[in-house]
Amino acid sequence: MLRGMLRGNRARGVVATMLSWAMLACACGAKTDLDRPDAPGPDVPFPAPESCDGLDNDLDGVVDNGFRDAASGAYNVMEHCGACGVSCTGAVEHASATECENVRDLVWACRALACEPGFIPTGDRSHCVPWDLLCRECLDDGDCDVEGGACVELGGELRCSASCGPDAPAARSCPSGYTCTDALCVPAGGSCRCEPGGFFALSCDLRTPDGESCLGHAECRDGILSECTGREDICDGIDNDCDGTADQDFRDDLGVYSVDPRNCGECGVDCTATSLPGMTLTCGGDPYAPRCRILCADEVDGVQVGDRLDADLDIANGCECAVTDVDDMAGPFGAFGSDLDLNCDGADGVVLRSLYVAPDGADTNPGSPFYPLLTIGEAVRRAAE
Repeated sequence: MLRGMLRGNRARGVVATMLSWAMLACACGAKTDLDRPDAPGPDVPFPAPESCDGLDNDLDGVVDNGFRDAASGAYNVMEHCGACGVSCTGAVEHASATECENVRDLVWACRALACEPGFIPTGDRSHCVPWDLLCRECLDDGDCDVEGGACVELGGELRCSASCGPDAPAARSCPSGYTCTDALCVPAGGSCRCEPGGFFALSCDLRTPDGESCLGHAECRDGILSECTGREDICDGIDNDCDGTADQDFRDDLGVYSVDPRNCGECGVDCTATSLPGMTLTCGGDPYAPRCRILCADEVDGVQVGDRLDADLDIANGCECAVTDVDDMAGPFGAFGSDLDLNCDGADGVVLRSLYVAPDGADTNPGSPFYPLLTIGEAVRRAAE
């Protein structure tokens, strides 16, 4: 029992010693400022005017209010665009006016409203670039990276232009050498290549009355480009004058090349190229298959009874046919020789008022002496028409 009491006293002594050291540690040193009557009070913050610094200066529970959009929290004012301290004033080089704009997904950035003279905003208005983009070659509007830019046809070429006028989103006037036409800045001379002192011709796209594309012609004369017009029609199977019909000056109402003796039956067959003593060749014969024949002197003043004409189109025998009647009635049955061609037009009857049928013909032919029909039935049907 004595041993137990000693053991307990020893334990209580240890605890008492630990408490003494703890009390000594707490009581050691000078008193705190709170115990001094002249000590300053605690540092309590006071509201201040809000500034853009990432702090809640006015203690209203909102950071940088007045500099941010209330709904999205984005910095959207001119002096703090996208972030504190980012001012749009002077942010875009060569811009005469700027704004803070929501460019995408609540991202705000400085953009040009207008540019200095000689400059134009890019498509996203992030820069002001020189007007030299005008007349740049292009394939579509995307190649013309300015606000209001457009790839248009100028003088037969695809070139860049830009909008102008009171309704334009960017430039309201055009630089020197350009005019505002149909709300677009275009070269004053009508072409990007036609400059003062220039003289040349160029091809251009012209539309026929049916709306088809046709190769036209324009000329640059000292910086002024002429209108796109059709060229002079020549016999080549092409609609040179862009009126919708090819070679109309060389074909008759039947569409046959019989009008010009230098293009007889087709382009390039020139009857005047053959020179024979005392003879002049012209274009004639079958109205659907004309060819070169002798131009007889008697027919110049009109065909009359007694005139001699070249009916068989044989140059060797000259004007062999004597006209016995200007109105050749077909037949009669069994007639032959000169009785079959009284007016010397190359076949029985009046060729232009007749349809001809032959065993070697075809019902797809026009029914002329050189291109006869195959069946009488087809001839009767066409005659009824």
